[in-house]
Amino acid sequence: MQQDALPPNIRVVEFFLTPGAFLHSRHAQRHYLSANYTHVARGVNVIAQLLARRMVNGQVHLSLGSNPDVTADLLPLIAPLRRP
Repeated sequence: MQQDALPPNIRVVEFFLTPGAFLHSRHAQRHYLSANYTHVARGVNVIAQLLARRMVNGQVHLSLGSNPDVTADLLPLIAPLRRP
């Protein structure tokens, strides 16, 4: 997306962009969604959660990235879809 070279069958919609990071990306500029975090869960069709794992003093520490608060909001919405 930064190189403005996504295939025509791929569309990425971002609701947060680092200021100035995508000034030269026509795709990013056209598909930016101005949304409040409380509204993010409503339009999601793919969920990906970044997870970092490391050992600290012999104990496993896990760290969630990519706005884990949004993931928590999504779980009740996808629960009915997962039941079948």
